[in-house]
Amino acid sequence: MEELKIIKKIQAGEKALFGELYEKYVDEIYKFVYLKTTNVEISQDLVSETFFSALQNIGNFDTDKDSANFRAWLYKIAYNKVINFYKIKDRETEISDILDLPCEENFSCDIDNKDTLKNILCYLNTLTKKERDVIIYRIWYDLSFSEISEILGLSLDNCKKISSRTLKKISANFLSFLFIFLIF
Repeated sequence: MEELKIIKKIQAGEKALFGELYEKYVDEIYKFVYLKTTNVEISQDLVSETFFSALQNIGNFDTDKDSANFRAWLYKIAYNKVINFYKIKDRETEISDILDLPCEENFSCDIDNKDTLKNILCYLNTLTKKERDVIIYRIWYDLSFSEISEILGLSLDNCKKISSRTLKKISANFLSFLFIFLIF
């Protein structure tokens, strides 16, 4: 069944259908949250909160908009949950902490040298938060610029400009980083 049709049925009261959306996105959202927290228990809690919030607020999701994108909406909820978590905890996690990510379907599986990965992640940590988020969402999570702009609250043009400028900066400063992402 088409995703927007499922959402309309959920909005009409068939809440049990939300399980289909949960099954479709839970692993993807978990990986996204885990990348931000690097903690299994915290990630599980935030993913649960994300889906609970999505179910509670599904009535606010506008299925009639041409740009209706449930995946981007769900990522935005997860993103906000992570931001709120760090506001409450008043701490920061550096991107270099993701070295211990479980190796599943991400680029780290294809890199033989952990030192190279560490250098890449350290370099990513030198970027601004916006630059880092745009590049990671675009390359690691394969999100469209439209989805990224919705998640981060940026205009589509600004999102594309940040990506372009950041990739130029990366290629000028860290050619092997760019090469690794080009092989995907």
